[in-house]
Amino acid sequence: MSEKESLLTKLTTDDLSELKGFAELIQFWTEPSLKKGYQKRNTIPSIDYMEVLNFLEDERKRVKKIYSLFHDTLPNLENYDQKASLIQQEKLRVQKTKREVIRRTCTENGVFHNALSEIFNKAYSFS
Repeated sequence: MSEKESLLTKLTTDDLSELKGFAELIQFWTEPSLKKGYQKRNTIPSIDYMEVLNFLEDERKRVKKIYSLFHDTLPNLENYDQKASLIQQEKLRVQKTKREVIRRTCTENGVFHNALSEIFNKAYSFS
């Protein structure tokens, strides 16, 4: 049994799912020829080192954003919660908009009133 197989048999399914993108990399580093020192870099065509480097860089950025979320954003939201005031502002805005819609639609010569009267006159005229 090779070292790679013994390593993979010790891992749980959660560990294997976390290492999904690293399978080729693990295989590369557990090759016996690499340990002997006579295999050179980029001799395995299935591994694109730039792709691995890009993946690691993207992963670093993602972890940095998560760190920022947990250490900066969430404590600020907890200490300076604006939810209640924002909900109150939105309720006032909706109430004001409703009043304006009702004012515009219920006036004697409003667009809504004229359209309804035109529909009513066309639908119930007997000429």
